[in-house]
Amino acid sequence: MFIHDLKPESRHKYIIAQDLSEHTFIVAAPLEEFEYHRDILSVVHRAAGSNRSVHCLGGGFVTVKPDGSLKVSGSSADFGVGDHEQSKDAFVAAIRKAGSDQEIH
Repeated sequence: MFIHDLKPESRHKYIIAQDLSEHTFIVAAPLEEFEYHRDILSVVHRAAGSNRSVHCLGGGFVTVKPDGSLKVSGSSADFGVGDHEQSKDAFVAAIRKAGSDQEIH
């Protein structure tokens, strides 16, 4: 899981990707830094290395609302709809594990 700069009142694109060993990657990045979901997948490909095949299972958007809640919705024009429940659970767990003092629900 990689979340880049998930701040209150921010909106991100996210993707769910998987390699041939079925390791799952959920990656979120700010809208202003990545025009397309496929741009995020390119970063995952580079991080995974050339000997590891990674494909995208879907994507969408994650928004941090002012009250601290996360809204996971939408879809990727390139990859279709991601598993929003799985993604939201993973985002909440990663933020809590990072020790953030941000209230999330």
